[in-house]
Amino acid sequence: MSEIGQSFSALRATGITAAEHASGGIWTDYNIHDPGVTLLEQIVFALSEVSYRSTFEVRDLLTRENGTIDFDALGLAEPQRVLRMHPVTADDLSRHLSDRLPGVARTLVYPAQDGLFDLFVIPMTNTPGDRACAAVRAAFEKVRPLCHDIRNLVPATAIPCRMTAEITISRRDMPERIAARIYAASDRLMRDQGVSAPQRAATRADLYDDPARAYGALDEPGAEQVGYEAFFTAIKALESVEDIPVLRFGHADQVDPFGELGPGTYRKLEDLRVPSDLDLTLIYRGRPVAYDFEAMRNELVRLMAEDLATRKDKLDAADFDVLSHGAHRGFPTLPVGDTLPQIYLAGPGPVPAGADPLQREDAEHLRGFLALADGLIATMNADLANLRQLYSAEPSVAHSYADMPPVIRPDHALSQPHRVAADISRLDPWRDRRTRMLDHLLALYGEAIPAIGLERHQPYEGAAGQAMTGIDTRVRLLRRVPDLHRDRAVGPRLHPRQRPALRGFLEKLALLLDFDTLGGEPLTAPLRRARLKLVTPDEMAGLARLDPGSFRHEGNPLEMLVPRDTGAEPLAPDAMRSAAWFLRTGALTANMLREGARQDAYVMRRQADGCWRLALDAGAEGLMPCTVTTDRAGAIAAGNALRASFARLNREAEGLYVVEDILLRDPGEDQAEGTFAPMTLHIVASGWTARTSDPGFRSMAEDLARDLCSAHLLLRFHWRDWAGMRKVENLHWRWRRARARGTAVSVVAAKLRAELAGEGAT
Repeated sequence: MSEIGQSFSALRATGITAAEHASGGIWTDYNIHDPGVTLLEQIVFALSEVSYRSTFEVRDLLTRENGTIDFDALGLAEPQRVLRMHPVTADDLSRHLSDRLPGVARTLVYPAQDGLFDLFVIPMTNTPGDRACAAVRAAFEKVRPLCHDIRNLVPATAIPCRMTAEITISRRDMPERIAARIYAASDRLMRDQGVSAPQRAATRADLYDDPARAYGALDEPGAEQVGYEAFFTAIKALESVEDIPVLRFGHADQVDPFGELGPGTYRKLEDLRVPSDLDLTLIYRGRPVAYDFEAMRNELVRLMAEDLATRKDKLDAADFDVLSHGAHRGFPTLPVGDTLPQIYLAGPGPVPAGADPLQREDAEHLRGFLALADGLIATMNADLANLRQLYSAEPSVAHSYADMPPVIRPDHALSQPHRVAADISRLDPWRDRRTRMLDHLLALYGEAIPAIGLERHQPYEGAAGQAMTGIDTRVRLLRRVPDLHRDRAVGPRLHPRQRPALRGFLEKLALLLDFDTLGGEPLTAPLRRARLKLVTPDEMAGLARLDPGSFRHEGNPLEMLVPRDTGAEPLAPDAMRSAAWFLRTGALTANMLREGARQDAYVMRRQADGCWRLALDAGAEGLMPCTVTTDRAGAIAAGNALRASFARLNREAEGLYVVEDILLRDPGEDQAEGTFAPMTLHIVASGWTARTSDPGFRSMAEDLARDLCSAHLLLRFHWRDWAGMRKVENLHWRWRRARARGTAVSVVAAKLRAELAGEGAT
């Protein structure tokens, strides 16, 4: 806050300047006892108190009465969650797939071609290679970059070496521990682990300046061949080691253990199964020292686990621990009149009965004037007290300016401060102010809402719901933005039986379009679950329709429309068919489905027998008969329930599938043997609902997808009708099942490609 907003003297000077300007320059403050100066100073004093309170720590202003902050409700995330990101390069993948995976010492990642990777897994000692590979595959599927896949995943080829050494020790530790440290250090160098542990805990600034401080440095596999000098240096640096008289490594096939490594190969010391596998002699004061082989192996297991733990991220806990709670602050408001001298008759209680009429009139006028100031100051305090409501990422918050509990006495002219808050809100509507605050919170994450005009494409909402679209979208994005940033380059997580859950830019696309992002049941399932199916208009030609002439209204035609009830609940399938007679066959056209979600499509007419007939105006397809009720209220309720039911059927069908062409290949197939199109992404979206059939919505969605998609990907958009989507879903399910089983997918993949090529892709 500026100096003017903090200083009593600065506020006073500003007030006097404003008073002089308002009075044409004839009012001065030369007489300190002037009542106007006194009133100004008391109001300025109250304002300076509000100004002081506004300088409290933000965490104090956000702390609730119980002394805690609900960070999730405020859309605030810890730095560890905000600054992380899934792997995007081969080095990133190698580090991620080498870090804390069960039974995996390191994973060597080599880019093959066109988005394919060759993965070679170095297992931990005594871990079967297939088990280590299974752990790597599961970890890769969780972070798989979009339009990338594994070509080969096999255990790396080991070049076993035997170490022969004589080490002079100082005997400051148990010989078993010394022997285990020597073997572990040699084996780590021999395996060429390639990851150096961070030297110190990293701060948030380090993550921008030098990420290796947090994650360690990663060498290219085999980039630097390890020689004898490295082993001498590493062993000599160990505690209790004094000298190394003898150190050599040999291979059974006379292969140079320090020769150049080929792709997917690594050096390793021979496994320790029996004492003869370890040719290591410890010498203390010129004599060999005996040590227990089994105890040494147990210590080696402990050291390997300790080494695995040191490879994890090292972060400065104090620097990253920023989500601490504050101290709850109270914001009481004292009426300005209570601070004035008693002679002003503006303090507590009514005007004294003995006051003459002129004094009473002046006192009432003064109290009314001060009530305005009290109301403004109370509203300012209320805003500070309810700042966590303004910052809130909760969708239920439907206000911006807060109301202070009544503190102004009933005898004042203005007794309810919420009137002041309401007046201010009219000047700055709460939706606008809340939108600005949500934009501020999103900007803290480097995020912004694109100007796509989604509120213009909400046929299922009334005017109030459409006005809330922008706020709801911001709230959803704010809650998901840390994970969206982390997953920005990640592909969908495939499931053999369910529609894949979207991640990365695809999840953001669906979120901004108000689509379902979680996956689950197929997009054609809602209609089938309601025991309905979409057919062509020709197939519905024989359906009985109402005569439009019977719905002519002699008075105001607007009385025929069904008033909107935003609280109406959707009907169960059987009740829906009972309320909409034209659904009794279980068939309807896509136009009927779309029109059924529009509120102004339902009309009602009182019949000659006194009952009320409800109908759906399906445009060119005619007037569809619905239920008959005994009164007008029943027709209105039925119309709103049907509208809610059709809106749900439309909404639940809105979503998309993602087909990555690189995945439509048999396991191990590469570009030379297959026909997949590298870096090509197909988005298949439902195109039969009230929103997705609109050309304007489709154009907006496609433009948004291209803006969000990475530049190196070729994006193709497909809008499918209900029947076409059923074909795509069936083929996609068969392909996911075959891929999960690890069997050939080429046959079903060819059919899926042909189906996608059957309609023009945009």
